[in-house]
Amino acid sequence: MDRLAQTYYRDAGFHVSGSSVLHTAHEWATVSRAEIHRWVLANTPDAANAVLIDGNGFRRAVGTIERLESTLHRPVLTANQVLLWAALRSADTPVSAVTGYGRLFTTDG
Repeated sequence: MDRLAQTYYRDAGFHVSGSSVLHTAHEWATVSRAEIHRWVLANTPDAANAVLIDGNGFRRAVGTIERLESTLHRPVLTANQVLLWAALRSADTPVSAVTGYGRLFTTDG
């Protein structure tokens, strides 16, 4: 799946500077925020302009966005966060009213 995702994003015109799979003994939905935070910090290349935590199974990833953005000084996106952002935009709802979901929600653009 990791290689398929890399191919998908490259074909869409993105430069993929790194990719990593979180190997855990837990179900993805139960992985703690702390474990996600450690994993992202350990696996984010310096060259990355942004971080994408792909996969809707990482339900607690949303709770790590602001802390990761503060630590890494770059945007952090999660599948669930982006889905919410797109749904609000489709409904012509100002996304800037949402707090706690990172830089993506600080502007309607």
